[in-house]
Amino acid sequence: MLFHLITGFGRSTQEFNNNDNNITGQGVLQGSSSAAPIYIINSDIFLSAYKKLGKGSTFYHPLTKNPKEDKTVQYVDDTSQLLDIPSLDDNAPSQLQEIGEVLHQHASHNASTWSKCIWLSGGQLNAQKCYIYASHPYINYKNNKLLYKGIPMPSHVTILNHASGHPVTIPKIPYSQAKRTLGVILSPEGAHKAQLKHTLHYAKALSGKFRNSRLSQKAKIMAFDSVIELAINYPLINTFFTNNEIKPIKSVISQLKCTALGLNQNFPQSFYMDLPHLVVLEFL
Repeated sequence: MLFHLITGFGRSTQEFNNNDNNITGQGVLQGSSSAAPIYIINSDIFLSAYKKLGKGSTFYHPLTKNPKEDKTVQYVDDTSQLLDIPSLDDNAPSQLQEIGEVLHQHASHNASTWSKCIWLSGGQLNAQKCYIYASHPYINYKNNKLLYKGIPMPSHVTILNHASGHPVTIPKIPYSQAKRTLGVILSPEGAHKAQLKHTLHYAKALSGKFRNSRLSQKAKIMAFDSVIELAINYPLINTFFTNNEIKPIKSVISQLKCTALGLNQNFPQSFYMDLPHLVVLEFL
């Protein structure tokens, strides 16, 4: 396939080919019209293969106790692999060392299997974005809270980079450390303050670029509605913050909307936040 970039200025004279990197079949140009169907077909194949070859995690229905096994949670190309040992006893902490060794063996097998599947389908695992959590959740019945304890296991898993032929490592990180997973910065124990900090920084960066842009007023309104507001709010749907915690973010969004509508940034929010743009524009 040959690709061109098409913008309001027309079609680019330069072109891009999937084989330009001398690795046949690697990549289909993310964002192109062909990428989605090709990726879906590939994903269906290697997810089916991984379900047969990988080690998964077992969940039990709280009432019927019927087991349900799952191995991956995938959103586009972001994937969380699931792995556990159901026989772990809350009252036998001496098991944790042995459990850690078994989990490490299975995690190494899973990561290598996944890397091979992706490579065969035309992709490549980015080890710099990968990480491992190893923890044992348990309920403290005295205060009815879900807590976590660490599981002793090696600090990393080693897999092969199929492009270079060299080994790369996937690190194990503390279960309390929030990392980006499926679009949201979270930790297994639910810590999401890092997402709040990142979103505020991101919103402020967008605000500066937006105010200094040379877009027309109509283009600014379209950009705010279709891109900017959604980009800021998207990760927050999976978090739990109070109104006071997200107040700084809402303030930046308010300023961005004022800029889009051509209003002073200190204009009262109660006037425009819930009004259709058509009404405000006609008023102006």
